[in-house]
Amino acid sequence: MGSSLWYADSIQNITSSHQRYSKIIGVLWAIFTVCYLVISSTAFFAPEWIALEGHNFGKIGLWSVCTEGEQNQICFGKLENFMSFPGRSFQAATIFAGLAVFSAVLTICAMLFFLCCHSSTVFFTCAWMQLFSGICMVAGCVTFPLGWSEEVVQTICLNSKQFVLGHCEFRLGFLLAILTILDAFVLCVLAFIQASQYSNLKKDSTTPYQAGEFNTHLGDSISINGSGKSLNLHPVYLMHPGQEDDYSQFSHRTVPRTIQYSREHLPYSAHNFHM
Repeated sequence: MGSSLWYADSIQNITSSHQRYSKIIGVLWAIFTVCYLVISSTAFFAPEWIALEGHNFGKIGLWSVCTEGEQNQICFGKLENFMSFPGRSFQAATIFAGLAVFSAVLTICAMLFFLCCHSSTVFFTCAWMQLFSGICMVAGCVTFPLGWSEEVVQTICLNSKQFVLGHCEFRLGFLLAILTILDAFVLCVLAFIQASQYSNLKKDSTTPYQAGEFNTHLGDSISINGSGKSLNLHPVYLMHPGQEDDYSQFSHRTVPRTIQYSREHLPYSAHNFHM
């Protein structure tokens, strides 16, 4: 019984310690998930992913292009009508980056299910959505350079072609997109680890501890109360035939004659039975 109590206490201490560290990591994961949404949204709405400084100033984003005019900048391309933007590659990159941001928003919404669902289920769901968001952002960053051979890009960057930037340079939008890719995969792995840990903690905190607790209480109940059958049994003293007068030394109850007669006719093996 002492070993079972020690085992139950050890499991309880380990479980509580793991739960404490898991909660700390879970809070950090939630904070960086919100940061991921902010960074990915900034990258998506950034007006410039690549740009050229100098006399032929120009900047190119996912769905907009701005060039230097005589008095001010001339921009064309709008998000609500991004399909009119020249170049299928830019349109595909806009769709992929938008899906990445949308998945990040769904991840934030899924975090509300921590209030009503098991933590492992929520972490698994968020991990898959963050993985999908990271893959979409990778696809957006890969398809964006395919549009550098378009005429509008060559006018600004000069001698640009697919995966060759020419005279342009990377700007904040593209760098933030690369950062969101790394952030998404780190958060995804962390969410999968948290989900597996909460699943293991659920098993460890129910089966072993409750089994030890059950065995402890069962041992106590047996040692104190005895077995269940013994509670309903009453002691019986069997007399050898010819010694019926000694029965009064143990009890003052009157024994009916029918019982005395049945005792006299019991088999010999029953007379030798002792409790």
